[in-house]
Amino acid sequence: MGSTRDGNVLHAVAKFQLKSENTNILVNTILDEDCMKVITYHGNIQSISNTAWACATLGVDCPSLFKAINEKAPFLAENGNSQAIANTALACATLGVKCPSLFKAINVNASFLAENGKPQDISNTAWACATLGVECPSLFKAINKKASFLVENGSPQAIANTAWACATLVVECPSLFKAINEKAPFLAENGNSQDIANTAWACATLGVECPSLFKAINEKASFLVENGSPQDIANTAWAISHFGWQSNAFFRVISSNMDSIVTSGDVQCIANLCYAFAIMGCASKYEIEFRCLWSHAIEIKIEDLNNEACWQLLQAFFMVSQTMSMAQPKTLLLKSDRFLKGTETVSSRTQQEMSDLLTKLGFVHEIEVSPFPDLSGFLAIDVACKDRMIAIEFDGPSHFLREINEDQPQRRKENGPTRAKRRLLERLGWSVINVCYWEWQEAGTKERKEQLLAKKFSLCGMNVT
Repeated sequence: MGSTRDGNVLHAVAKFQLKSENTNILVNTILDEDCMKVITYHGNIQSISNTAWACATLGVDCPSLFKAINEKAPFLAENGNSQAIANTALACATLGVKCPSLFKAINVNASFLAENGKPQDISNTAWACATLGVECPSLFKAINKKASFLVENGSPQAIANTAWACATLVVECPSLFKAINEKAPFLAENGNSQDIANTAWACATLGVECPSLFKAINEKASFLVENGSPQDIANTAWAISHFGWQSNAFFRVISSNMDSIVTSGDVQCIANLCYAFAIMGCASKYEIEFRCLWSHAIEIKIEDLNNEACWQLLQAFFMVSQTMSMAQPKTLLLKSDRFLKGTETVSSRTQQEMSDLLTKLGFVHEIEVSPFPDLSGFLAIDVACKDRMIAIEFDGPSHFLREINEDQPQRRKENGPTRAKRRLLERLGWSVINVCYWEWQEAGTKERKEQLLAKKFSLCGMNVT
């Protein structure tokens, strides 16, 4: 068969979803090794992109095609339009094909792609990078520069996917999230539950405060819960709890639909919901519904619990059990014991410095103390005196939300988990002293840091010794 025609045949098969049990045979017959050379070395870029897109749409891996694309990557990235490049990258990500030379070329030509591409093209390229775990710093730098254009002209899905890509690769893109916050009512009104869940998850994962978005989520609570998948609902609940945003409407609607959500939700969905209710401190308020949720949690088989779900459920159990009686999750505790035994607690340099200064002040203490003696390392307190039940927590930037205003990068507002841990420790009878990272930085010298620590004790009505 001929070069461009071969690509067009596959494109038509994929576009019209003409799948059958013979699809693999058809694709492999068309895309033999000789044909690959013709398509990639003599076909036009659009034909190459269409062929890759068709393979991804049909779910047919074609190593020879993507090998040839990888070899031809610099030419494709330098001469193709943004849509063709985005579709090729998207095909690679959909099929899990790395194509390192392609993504390297995309990074080199990032400014051109971002300047000339539509929001959907840029979103697809960013999504492909994140899905494959490929860092592409120039692309995300260009995305941040074009943030207003992308958010103003992009669909809710394109905006959500771009935000998701930033969070997955841990790229902050402050201008992008500032624009998302300003456009939040539009996103909530026009996006579906998955788009909004992905955007909220991205904000929470990066710790970027986005008040307008979460206000809009609260107002659209009924629509989001009634039309979203269990995963979308759980991800949104997790994001809200990370911010500590008091979204009463969202959790009320979840409670009203709890049975149907947990019945069709997977392990991670159940873990996210348990964790969110615990962090928000609203399990007792919706006790009947939470017990329904928890009954599903304690039935999870040990082999189905990954470390993240285990960690979330363990926190939920100890946080909620302080205010209401709960069934002992034997499987969870067994898994947790194995998990925690393999977890090494490491003190930070700042934590060690604070410990040295407290020793100088005469404060008898230990480092990395769990409030639960049988669970070493679990919710460990930075510096603790077990006899006096005094906990001193050094709260670094990860404990706070970054303000949406990019001109004020300081993180000053505590996130949900930080508040929840303090609430738990106080219910267990501990006196908690929090030392914020900016106070420590501003103190500067060791002498002034000693004074800061002494003052913290005094403000809490305690003596250091």
